[in-house]
Amino acid sequence: MADCLGFCRGVEHALALFQSAAAASPEPLYVLYELVHNRAVSEQMRRQGAVFVSSLDQVPAGSRLLIGAHGLPLALHEQARQKGLRVIDATCQLVKKLHALAASVPPEATLLLLGKAGHPEAIGILGHSGSPNTCLIQSLEELEALPPLRQPVLLTQTTVNHNEVQAVREAFCRRFPDGRCPVSICAASRQRQEAVEKLARRTELVLVIGSSHSSNARRLCECALQAGTPAVLIENADSIPEAVQAVRRLGLSAGASTPEYLIAHTVERLLAMGFTLQKDSLPPDNHGQ
Repeated sequence: MADCLGFCRGVEHALALFQSAAAASPEPLYVLYELVHNRAVSEQMRRQGAVFVSSLDQVPAGSRLLIGAHGLPLALHEQARQKGLRVIDATCQLVKKLHALAASVPPEATLLLLGKAGHPEAIGILGHSGSPNTCLIQSLEELEALPPLRQPVLLTQTTVNHNEVQAVREAFCRRFPDGRCPVSICAASRQRQEAVEKLARRTELVLVIGSSHSSNARRLCECALQAGTPAVLIENADSIPEAVQAVRRLGLSAGASTPEYLIAHTVERLLAMGFTLQKDSLPPDNHGQ
């Protein structure tokens, strides 16, 4: 097993806020999009009274609204205020820091965001920009293709591959010596990615537990592949692939939005299949690192 996996503090904080709000009143608790990107978590929340919506138009005036860990753009905060919604803000503290950094970008400058198109965190960060000039880039190649920019500021979505972040930051500093690149790397994402890379170099196959729409879980699979080992994203113990039967050294990790019980169930299933659990004495590095 990876030595760092599962819930991060931001997810734990968001779920604690939900549990508290759900226990405080039987009235509906509306959640815009998802609290975190995990289907099992969302299903459990529904059973406890959460009502998931895709638009604030679906939320009755004066109702309770829970903002998920990924945050929202400023315009939606204003819309919620105008509707008199009672907001419970579960936005991750690092994402709030990114919102503040985005808001500090002056109107004459350009905000660049390294992130994933359509991801709610990326939409939220760009939606707090102090400049009308914003640009989402998804790769080093897209950064290199940009025209000359005046006073650009580069921010990064928290779930981006940490190796990619470093490469893009270095290229940004070369291309735009007058630009700014505030430190905004998520320690939890980096720790989980580094742990899965270490695990991948010592195993034949890595399983990552997480939902298919979880950006941070998909990044863990990418990191394992970059370390030279195949990786498979699984939803839960029931989706363990048959291919593991032929594997002697299997790695296991989980995304930052994956609950502990899904990890425990997967471990139990693997033990029942004949695997033994190694935590402290991993075999030597297979890739010579």
